[in-house]
Amino acid sequence: MFKIQKRINSEDFFKLLLIVFWGKGFWCSYLRAVFLRIPIVSMIADWIIPAVTVLCVLGAINYITKKVTARDILFILCAAVAYCINLLIYKETSEYLVEIAFDFWLMVLPLYFVGLCIKEENLKLLYKISLLNLWLFFVYSALFGSLVLEEQALYSGAMGRAYRLLPQVLMLALFELEKPSKFGMLTLIMSSVYLFFCGTRGAVLCLFVFLALFVIVKKPLKNHPVLYLFMGFAMILLVLFYNEILMWLGWLAEQVGMSDRIIRKILSEELFTSDGRTYIRNAVRLGILERPVLGYGIAGDRALVSSYSHNLLLELLVSFGIPAGSVVFVCIVVIILNGYKKAADRQIKDLVLMLFCSSFVKLLVSSSYLLEPLFFLLMGVCVKQMRNAGRRINSVVELSEDNYENM
Repeated sequence: MFKIQKRINSEDFFKLLLIVFWGKGFWCSYLRAVFLRIPIVSMIADWIIPAVTVLCVLGAINYITKKVTARDILFILCAAVAYCINLLIYKETSEYLVEIAFDFWLMVLPLYFVGLCIKEENLKLLYKISLLNLWLFFVYSALFGSLVLEEQALYSGAMGRAYRLLPQVLMLALFELEKPSKFGMLTLIMSSVYLFFCGTRGAVLCLFVFLALFVIVKKPLKNHPVLYLFMGFAMILLVLFYNEILMWLGWLAEQVGMSDRIIRKILSEELFTSDGRTYIRNAVRLGILERPVLGYGIAGDRALVSSYSHNLLLELLVSFGIPAGSVVFVCIVVIILNGYKKAADRQIKDLVLMLFCSSFVKLLVSSSYLLEPLFFLLMGVCVKQMRNAGRRINSVVELSEDNYENM
């Protein structure tokens, strides 16, 4: 009885850990702002959320370790050895690796283990947290004017805010596009429009890729002919009044203090161009040609352009060389495809689809895998599905052998 109670407590701590992780950029940030305004508590405000996170990890350690295998430990040890070797050999990137070491080893890579433990019932919890996060964000924006700055509206868009909203919006879409509710759909529409007017093309691309894949895979509209008519009518209006609609949307964005950057990019036919990123990628490509076999070590792109490559494949090739980098990229793709294919549960398949769009697709146009917790969460979820499929096959084989022996 004691062991059962202990296991339940450990799993409850894991759920608390999910709540903290999924709300880190929203209600956790707002709580920190509140703590900073309390005289005595303000002295330790920056340590409260990390301390709660550590407490949740310690409480959930019993539950998490049951899902971890020797291969997972070997993976972490190999990653640690590679990290240390890069610190010693590749001096060009050693300073950057030291700078991100705390975040990578304690905030990014551990999400792989979280992915190994996520179950179907956890998704409903994440959905509720996303709903709460988005409304907290709307209320906070309305009260304190969290709008896009003029410089952001013109040049970069609110990139950090857009990518922070993206997984919340996609998690909400998973449930609302399947079984819509009035309140949920209202939240989804509002948050999607807000995401668009943040002015970050990469985040909007991830959203559209998700919607396209969702429609292709799930076919949610097959029993709703009225929606097809509505979409057809909307497409006709868009074709007939293309410029007028875009100009009106740009005017609306300016009126409410949001970014019309994507609208301007579309109207000027520069949606798929970026001088800054083109320069970075060209410099990285030249660097790959100079060291095609061994590369520049982990985070090798920082040695060339002092920035990430804005493309996962380029980052892997410049870091590990063309042979090893290509193998790692192919392995990642194979793990994702197999994880999706072998997931027995429908909602886990949806989770893989959501994480694929919010992390892997994002990494093809922005950010770095060294800074992307959701990427390692995706890897953990997919590896777990592959293992579960292997166990199911073994169970079927053992059952067949037992039946054969009993004949």
